[in-house]
Amino acid sequence: MRVEAGELERVIILCPPRHGKSLTSTIFFPAWYLGRNPDKYVISASYGQELAEDFGAKVRNHLLDPLHRTVFPKSILSADSQAKDKFTTTEGGMYFAVGRGSAIVGRGAHLLLVDDPVKTREEASSETLRRQLHDWFADVAYTRLMPGKSAVVLTQTLWHEDDLAGWIMREQQHDGWHVVRFPAIAEEDEPWRK
Repeated sequence: MRVEAGELERVIILCPPRHGKSLTSTIFFPAWYLGRNPDKYVISASYGQELAEDFGAKVRNHLLDPLHRTVFPKSILSADSQAKDKFTTTEGGMYFAVGRGSAIVGRGAHLLLVDDPVKTREEASSETLRRQLHDWFADVAYTRLMPGKSAVVLTQTLWHEDDLAGWIMREQQHDGWHVVRFPAIAEEDEPWRK
């Protein structure tokens, strides 16, 4: 909600595998965001095009749901653009799903979502792949942000100290990244756990 309200523009969500991070931040959130902002552009990226399209299909299906249309009456899909990797709204908004490393020239984003840019610890251990991902994020994805208020939400499992989240937390902290960690094993006794 704070991202949609413009209070947070750069967010990293770190969570172990199979804890609902993609469902929350990559499926429910963009559907809700487009419901509230049917004229905005969303780019959603993941480690592979197939997974990105799976996410896109689920977001699209939420927008097609009668309940969504009841809650967000202006968030209507255009009849001529309802593919799972790219769809538009009648208000001029757009959703575009890409795999990491994909060209997204000509696309803009009010909201850039990056979900699990590496799929395994083995991939994260590859220095070559990490460098390619850093370069893609900095030189391609990050440059797609619309002028003014644009947000980036990176959701991933932290596999390596130099994977995308680790690199951003170390090298890009000047952009004001807000980090949310949900460890698999509690590292300290948080007051809310009692």
